[in-house]
Amino acid sequence: MIENLLNYWPVVAFVVIGFYEFVRSAFRVLGAIKRHCFTNGYDLKTRYATSDSWAVVTGGSDGIGLEICNQLGQMGFNICIVGRTKSKIDEKLKILSQKYPGIKTRCVIFDFAQLCSM
Repeated sequence: MIENLLNYWPVVAFVVIGFYEFVRSAFRVLGAIKRHCFTNGYDLKTRYATSDSWAVVTGGSDGIGLEICNQLGQMGFNICIVGRTKSKIDEKLKILSQKYPGIKTRCVIFDFAQLCSM
């Protein structure tokens, strides 16, 4: 019996190595799922913020950009929105300032589409 296994040692070695790699990959996948699904992510304020930290958000007057502004404002970051329409940005910055009174706000009016036409 032992002599028969010794004849097949390369096959046994590949099976053991394959099983080891399978288990290692499974733990990597489970770790990634845990990191991405069951944690709150990074605490940006403690990681990046100083006493006067600014977050620059392009397209922050609507949709996803506005939600990012809300989340950053909630964390205490000062907000600078870059966009095309001054009236729209000013309205959103006013709302953000009322919602999060400890933050400063600024706006930059710029149309990135103009860069392509230069």
